[in-house]
Amino acid sequence: MVRHSKNVTMHKSKRILAAVMFTDMVGFTALMSTDEASARKKIDRHRQVIEEQHEKFEGKIINYFGDGTLSIFSSSVNAVECAIEIQGQLKTPINVPVRIGIDVGDIVFEKGNILGDAVNLASRIESFSVPGAILISEAVYRQVKNHSHFQCKSLGQFYFKNIPKPSEVYAVANPGLIVPDPSELKGKGHREVSSNEKFPKTLTTFLGREKEVEEICDLLNTHRLITLTGPGGTGKTSLSVKVAWEVVDRFPGGIFWMPLVSVKSTEAVALECVSYLGLKEDAVLSSEDVLIAFFKEKKALLVLDNFEHVIKAAHVIDQLHKACTELAILVSSRIILQVQGEKEYQVPPFKVPILDKANTLDELKETPSVALFTQRAQASRRNFTLTHENSKTVAEICVRLDGLPLGIELAAARTKIFSPESLLKRLNTSFDVLKGGGQFPPRHQTIRQTIAWSYDLLEMEEQLLFKCISLFVGGCTLEAIEEICGENELLNGDIVEGVMALVDKSLLSTDDSANELRFFMLETINEFASEELGKYKEKSVVKKAYINYYLRLTEEAEPHFYSSEAEVWDSIVSPELPNIRAAIDHAIDLNEMALAYRLAKSLIPFWNSRGMTASEGVQQLEKITAVPVSASLMVERLKLKQSLASFYLFTLSRHKSELIFEDCLVYWRQQDDKNQLGLILNDIGWYHIVVGNFRKGEVYTQEARVIFERLSNKKRLVASLNSIGMLKMWQRKPLEAIPFFEQTFVLTEELKDQRRNAQSILNTAYCNYLMGKYKLAERQLEQVLITFRNSSSLIFEETALIWLCFIYYEYGDYNKCRELCVRISEIGEEANIVFGKGMAYTCMALAEFGSGNPDVTRDLMRKTEELIAKGEKHFTYITTASQASIEWEYGDLEMVKTCCRRLLSHEIEHGSYLGFIPGIEISAKIAARDGQYKSAAILFFNAQVMRAELSTPIRKSEENKYQELLKDLKRNLSEKEFLFAQKHRLEDRELLTLANRFIKSQ
Repeated sequence: MVRHSKNVTMHKSKRILAAVMFTDMVGFTALMSTDEASARKKIDRHRQVIEEQHEKFEGKIINYFGDGTLSIFSSSVNAVECAIEIQGQLKTPINVPVRIGIDVGDIVFEKGNILGDAVNLASRIESFSVPGAILISEAVYRQVKNHSHFQCKSLGQFYFKNIPKPSEVYAVANPGLIVPDPSELKGKGHREVSSNEKFPKTLTTFLGREKEVEEICDLLNTHRLITLTGPGGTGKTSLSVKVAWEVVDRFPGGIFWMPLVSVKSTEAVALECVSYLGLKEDAVLSSEDVLIAFFKEKKALLVLDNFEHVIKAAHVIDQLHKACTELAILVSSRIILQVQGEKEYQVPPFKVPILDKANTLDELKETPSVALFTQRAQASRRNFTLTHENSKTVAEICVRLDGLPLGIELAAARTKIFSPESLLKRLNTSFDVLKGGGQFPPRHQTIRQTIAWSYDLLEMEEQLLFKCISLFVGGCTLEAIEEICGENELLNGDIVEGVMALVDKSLLSTDDSANELRFFMLETINEFASEELGKYKEKSVVKKAYINYYLRLTEEAEPHFYSSEAEVWDSIVSPELPNIRAAIDHAIDLNEMALAYRLAKSLIPFWNSRGMTASEGVQQLEKITAVPVSASLMVERLKLKQSLASFYLFTLSRHKSELIFEDCLVYWRQQDDKNQLGLILNDIGWYHIVVGNFRKGEVYTQEARVIFERLSNKKRLVASLNSIGMLKMWQRKPLEAIPFFEQTFVLTEELKDQRRNAQSILNTAYCNYLMGKYKLAERQLEQVLITFRNSSSLIFEETALIWLCFIYYEYGDYNKCRELCVRISEIGEEANIVFGKGMAYTCMALAEFGSGNPDVTRDLMRKTEELIAKGEKHFTYITTASQASIEWEYGDLEMVKTCCRRLLSHEIEHGSYLGFIPGIEISAKIAARDGQYKSAAILFFNAQVMRAELSTPIRKSEENKYQELLKDLKRNLSEKEFLFAQKHRLEDRELLTLANRFIKSQ
């Protein structure tokens, strides 16, 4: 229901300049359906803070929108200051997740409401915001940027619904505010993507074509869908690139490049476009809808290259053309799309000389086909020159090749070993032998003749190698060629030499843009080579070798995707994705389903780590599991179905997840296969835990645990125990979780799984540190460091060093702390681990603090503050607790209060007593300092009760300080008051309310 604020004076019609603010409480509707009382408390707190801060900063609330507000201010400065205070106040005593958007401009009062562009833009900006963030328009930013107490960060250009031009959006980045990742923002519109990053600047030197460029540019004034048609090798790609750069200024929304040469499946076209353009996949929207949403109101040019082999996906282009009225589409294809509104433009071959005309040398040099031949010949043979003697022969070569750029380039490359006269003679002979016949268009016959001629010049082993390399999709490494093609017994020679020969003879190209040189065939050449492979009787042997090579790669990579080496293996596997997809397709075509299943299984961690479960993972698993298989493969099929169900779960298709899980559960109960039954029980239990059905989750995982215990399947039992332990943790029962993790430690030791065993010891050491058992923790950490270093597990090595550093700080060994910090910092930089950087700063700060160096200490703590301000909160509890202790000693009470507020908000956000307890203890110290000894005692003793329940005593380095606090309380309280405080227990929220009285900012 919309209500008007009592503070607003209604006007019939009045125009003013104002800053407009929208706020929205996130998750209110969902919370009302599950916890109405909590929802009402949060909405009441939201309204209280909104009204108080608007009064403080002279704002006027126009409307309440249930869980949101619309308000105005006389200045942008007041609006932003008010927003900052609102976000700060809404963190305590209860966390109210609110997003805020602000714009400034002319508004009109009309019948108790306000209208204007500023209202619309502020609403759109707020829709992109996230809880704890404040987003502002460029107009607001211009008005506040010179005020030093504001920090702002640009999030880029955004297109908003019903607003034609893009607008730059900024996030207020003051400490304590969330600065969202621009690529993850969703709202009423879309973020502008840098369109020119992937658009090729040049493919080959552009010669001739001035007339064609002008004509196509003119067509783009009257047509939004143009298809450049013609056979392979006519230069459609180069022409489309040239045209795009010529008209780039007409398209403020950008020019976008989408090569389709590696896309082998019609169904994958939209998905590949989404991925290549860097758009975020959506668990609900189809890939076509994601593209439409991106281009909907964008005046842009989309260039789609090599569309002919996915011509059945023309409906995708049709949908984009109809739905996006400002979008122009330029397609290169050998086949017309045949969709409504399409304008076909046939790309002619290069102009060739008229042979029966007396052409001068200068005229021939200016003819595009001859100019191209000359340029390419000079690239192959530096001293090649077009002369009076050879110019006529070169002209004849260009005519024989019908002016096709690809044919001319291939022929010109042969000048390395042939004179133009020899080239012409061989070309004429080859034409007579290899003429294709009526099944091919005339120009296609010519390009085939050119490639066939080059193919005939190869040695027998080179021809065989040429055929084998045609299997690769999207390029390949030299290692892949050697291993796969080396399986053929007929290839007895040096494969490396063969590859070099194919490169030299212009049948194989190279790409050195990545770290490792990759080899690829031009599309028309690859088509010819593929046809030749199709005639080869041993082709299935080559395909099997191809499948097995990429299976070995993925199975070798599989265990590394969740390790510290994930980034390295990701960079190895990612370029090979087109080949891996092709390997799966070949396995299905050859009915090698066991190999297809193994490929899919080994890719599951990769899909998870890359966030590809919603697209590639689902697509591949659906395709593979849809193929009927024999009973011998049913178990593996069900395993993949279970993985597919897990993917559905995390892509919000939960109804599909539960159905598959339930079907698998029924099947395994009927088969009485206890091992598989335990697996599905654990999976379905994890499903219920993830969706919040803790009771069901515990029932299933406990049943799985019992099964694996009876089967003595220790490896699977580890997974069940871990699930139960995680469940207990999520229920805020850490002491109940510890025994489960201790059991996994014992089991991994029995299984001789060194890495997981070392992780168990690491977790145990952390628990011992929290419980004040420093010597035991130190021994355990020193023990696991050896394992982590030997296995290059950087992230775990770093974690062990961090806890050791904290232990040495408790010992007072600050020099040892410094030594460890050097290595912690190195690992953080090497692996780019933010946790490591933040913890390294904290460890070094403690060492300098203990050594009496306040300036260095504060500089190091400032660096951690910068990381936290950027939204890196992985280390907030430890860093903030340490900073609070340091600043207390230095006498900076306001910073101590800031730290305390952060610690207490951490409990609200994460349900973690680890941050909550020190926050309450610091509040007690502040209360005692203010002379509020009764409150201080109640806070302190409640914190100690929680510590006893969690078995986490006060750290050794803090003991003396709190002993002094205890003495101070005894001196200033009567015995009765002291005993009352010891026994007076408060609920968490009551403690927060009491603590907040003393930690508010002055």
